[in-house]
Amino acid sequence: MPKRLTDKKFQIEFAIRLRQARLSAGYKRIPEFARALGVEQNSYRRYELTDPKETRIFPLGLLPRVVELTGHGSWYLLTGQPDRKEPSKM
Repeated sequence: MPKRLTDKKFQIEFAIRLRQARLSAGYKRIPEFARALGVEQNSYRRYELTDPKETRIFPLGLLPRVVELTGHGSWYLLTGQPDRKEPSKM
């Protein structure tokens, strides 16, 4: 059984993956990605912070747009593991 992360640890790891996804998609600066995502740049900047006192909880409703903009799947963004394939239908 996988080890459960604390909420703070999850937020930190998610923030790191979010930043990596943004950069690998060619968005070198936060303002341009925040604009494409449709959020204020100060709000987005706090989603990427790794200091638990400063970070802001990422709204999951934005996840589909991040997937669309970066090409990284939601499973990777949430867990750090390769994206899973759709389950086969029996």
